[in-house]
Amino acid sequence: MASDGKKMKKVEIVIEAMMLDKVISIMDQAGVSGYTILPSVTGRGHRGHRTGFGFTDVFNNAMIFTLTDEAIALKISQEAKKLIQNYAGVVIISDADVVWPDYQKDR
Repeated sequence: MASDGKKMKKVEIVIEAMMLDKVISIMDQAGVSGYTILPSVTGRGHRGHRTGFGFTDVFNNAMIFTLTDEAIALKISQEAKKLIQNYAGVVIISDADVVWPDYQKDR
């Protein structure tokens, strides 16, 4: 599929909600220009089903994603990997064609 979009990397991190601030810090330190947060996501993984209906963040997951270049995506994944060794989570990096006027400019 051809696109006029800018080639970027999409970094998606699903993590225990109580660790979201640490992931935001990782992204800020890596130099991302922005991100989107889904504060409560549900699903099933190797640690079982997460319903997202708890009274605290202990049994809730959150998702954060950003669009960035390959070097920053690598920095984020290296630091986030340290978190998911002790907490439920996954880091997904994929190619993205971003079709949005602001992303057409070189950043």
